[in-house]
Amino acid sequence: NTLSHVCPSGIFYDFEYLSCVTELNLTASETRMHLWSKMRAILRLIYKEVESFDFFFKADDDTYTVFENLLNVLESQSADNPFMTGYRWPANVTQGLLTRVTHFPILILLNLQLRIEGGYFSGGAGYVLSREALKRIVEDSVDRHVNCPKNDENMEDVKMSVCGHAVGVKRYDSFDEDGKSVFCPTTISEPYLNINTTISEGDLEKVGTTTMGHSYRQATFHYVAANKMYIMEFCHYYLRPQILRFQRAIN
Repeated sequence: NTLSHVCPSGIFYDFEYLSCVTELNLTASETRMHLWSKMRAILRLIYKEVESFDFFFKADDDTYTVFENLLNVLESQSADNPFMTGYRWPANVTQGLLTRVTHFPILILLNLQLRIEGGYFSGGAGYVLSREALKRIVEDSVDRHVNCPKNDENMEDVKMSVCGHAVGVKRYDSFDEDGKSVFCPTTISEPYLNINTTISEGDLEKVGTTTMGHSYRQATFHYVAANKMYIMEFCHYYLRPQILRFQRAIN
């Protein structure tokens, strides 16, 4: 009821059927440890329509998207250029991995420190694949390239960046004129909780800040509950400030 009414086409994955949207039912249980296997299934599905669209946007179910601002990010980009864009986290990441002890029915959780060359894009902030990027990842990387993980693990956003990098997919940051990322990996209120802490701390490049915290071209926000999405939708598409009429009245 928010992004779907402005987006040309959308696919939702879940475990329950919703008649109002196009949905992909997946058999894996709803845990973070199956994110990558589910994402690979989704990639294979949307690849069937790869020639029908220029760009493919992945977002979580608690990601609010201002679609017009997302289009603004992409208007100067070519679908034939193999690239991803979003909010880029630094290169180091702690990976939780479940492993089975040989000959014993015991599972051990290992925390491994991985280095992702060039960083990776936040899944919660949402990220975009160009048509050529999707082609390369599905045709040459997923379940094919030695550097593209095949294990059923979490951190789908890390895996996407790794698998894209393996086949020459470029990673672009998306900043506005003030140097702020237009993809937000945290809550909309995060910049205001501590006036000395800004949303841009995770960026790989030094960016500018203002007291408003977010970009006026902001394309996404993460950790937005369903009821708050409706509030944001109302403010964005239906609220009409009467500033001009008020100014005429007092003049």
